[in-house]
Amino acid sequence: MREILFRAKDIDTDAFPEWIYGYAVFDAYTSEWAIFNENDGETFGCTVNPDTLCQYTGVTDKNGNKIFEGDIVLKRTYNGKKPIPVTFHDGMFHCGWGGGSSTATHAYTLNDKQIEVIGNIYDNPELLKGEK
Repeated sequence: MREILFRAKDIDTDAFPEWIYGYAVFDAYTSEWAIFNENDGETFGCTVNPDTLCQYTGVTDKNGNKIFEGDIVLKRTYNGKKPIPVTFHDGMFHCGWGGGSSTATHAYTLNDKQIEVIGNIYDNPELLKGEK
């Protein structure tokens, strides 16, 4: 069974918000998102920026790092390796689209054992500079 895990940036940290990992909860009363986690038997939660809320894909990269939606992965394509953001579209997590002259356009899946997380779209947008 796939691990259900989320991450988002803490809105209570001023200068450099840190990533918080755990279970995402929407509070309908305050209209805020929070992430709850358990540490040493105690549950804690904090309000997070909903624009940074990312779900774990259930897949790890070649180094054993968990791949989250919003991560930027280095992916082998027909044209060599390139940085591609991980997104959720049409019911699946993927990292871009491809297709050759003799193949139909298809989603790049995260099952390539050579994929490597090199950053994320929030902390490292410059990694996608020049990419479509």
